[in-house]
Amino acid sequence: MIYCTKCGTANSPTSHYCIHDGYPLHKPHESKVLNRENYEFECPNCGSNKVKDALYCHFCGETFEQLEATQMEDHRQISYSRENLNYKFVGKTMLKMAPFVIISMIMIAFLTYFSVGEETNGEPGYVDSQEYNPSQEIFYQYRYITSSFKNIKDEINHFNRNNNNQGEPEPTELEEGNGMSPFDLLLIANLVPTEVESSNFDKREEVIDYSTKNTSYMGLAYYFVIAMVSIAIVSIVIMRRVQFNNWQDLLLKALAFSTVYALILFVVSLVTQYTGSMDGRDFIRESSLSFLSLHSLWKGFLISFVVILSVFSFTRKVELPRGIKAIKYSAILSMILFSIMLIFSSIVYFKDLRHSEVMELLNANPSIFSLVIIVQIAVYLLNIVFLNKLEFLRRSGDPNGGEPIELDELHEFLNYHLFSKPIDIRREYADIYQSITNYETIYWLLFAVTVVFIVVIARRFSGLNISTRLKSIFVYSLVVSMMMAFLIYSGTHLSSSLTMVSEREEFRNEAILGASAFQMFLRSFGIVFVISIIGSYLKVSKERD
Repeated sequence: MIYCTKCGTANSPTSHYCIHDGYPLHKPHESKVLNRENYEFECPNCGSNKVKDALYCHFCGETFEQLEATQMEDHRQISYSRENLNYKFVGKTMLKMAPFVIISMIMIAFLTYFSVGEETNGEPGYVDSQEYNPSQEIFYQYRYITSSFKNIKDEINHFNRNNNNQGEPEPTELEEGNGMSPFDLLLIANLVPTEVESSNFDKREEVIDYSTKNTSYMGLAYYFVIAMVSIAIVSIVIMRRVQFNNWQDLLLKALAFSTVYALILFVVSLVTQYTGSMDGRDFIRESSLSFLSLHSLWKGFLISFVVILSVFSFTRKVELPRGIKAIKYSAILSMILFSIMLIFSSIVYFKDLRHSEVMELLNANPSIFSLVIIVQIAVYLLNIVFLNKLEFLRRSGDPNGGEPIELDELHEFLNYHLFSKPIDIRREYADIYQSITNYETIYWLLFAVTVVFIVVIARRFSGLNISTRLKSIFVYSLVVSMMMAFLIYSGTHLSSSLTMVSEREEFRNEAILGASAFQMFLRSFGIVFVISIIGSYLKVSKERD
């Protein structure tokens, strides 16, 4: 239907004049040829552009009686904000946001720390080779991922304890517990990688004969999801308790929150460092573990800004520009897709993995339990649905161009996604992907469901002119792809180490267990953008007929 902008009467899509008063009708699909100056603002009900002097929306029939007074008030508030936008004003805004930032960080640290239990029965043991199930090799590797952080901290504590107890028997057991402090988990939840350095100094030769440097990220998406949920909850509280004068004020508060969040996270990364040394008869061994501070700065800002602005986009207190409204649809699509993947991953877990031998192994690790695995599978499903490759490999090679050497503890695995199947896979590793390929039909169904939801949400942009539509869909696709990339990165274990022997570079180790976040960003952006452009015309095309 097309509504008369003068009297609000509903007319046939093929009509050119109103059946009630004969007034010329404004056709939605003709908006691209109209002068932009004819538009004053957007309909608060459907978001369509309001034609100059119109009393009713041509797209949904909404009346504009009280909208103009509100719009004039908004203009006064916007000019007031610009006059006061100085360092003092920004500083006050940041101070107002600081308590909310601290609350969100306490929530993240609390929820992550108390979801990591104490180890039972010591270090998790190995499953007997006769009971080994190669189709679940992916989940075996989490034992290596999560235990490495604890082992490094235990080694540092071990060094320090030896130095403090010289002359006494060496302790036979390391400290009990999960090895992670709330600060550690706060940084890990915000995707901050760790850097471990160790060196061995030969007293006789007076030279460093051995040194290693390893940069890694744990890669458990569960902790990142906790961080996003915590920030979102605090953002809802801010939206209810803090007054927004206009959309610029809303944007300023979101920027202030993210800036304070990033700065505090940066300070935490600087003070969260662990160092230890062992002074032997012929050597001095030193080790250190720290977090990459620059990563905490930009990742903390970007993550918190995307989450808080997504929540703020749901506000009804002020009129928002089309770009911020598009972010709301990005949040809706991301939540719908991730919820669907969580439901299916729960089915996979309870059907295939819950009572398996591998879960008994994983449950002995304090960092891994059922919900962690369910979230991890959901992230991998998102990766497959957006046609990105799953990558599982670990390599060690000569940095001078030699052939890569496979390590014993984790062999090189092949990639997989819906269109590119595993190729040239050796028979002894063929069953590794059994748990993935078993559900290929379901993956196509999930892909179809994803396309349907993208099209449904894209119809929200069908009432816009071509220029506004392209800009809105671009922002919408950009934010969706950023969220998908964050999720994929959070669920990907990355490790890169360099070993030096006698000040000579010997070899590098590289490992990836997950997928490329950059590839996920490109693929998800392309898929969402193209499908949304097509889907945004479906409603208009229907009305033309």
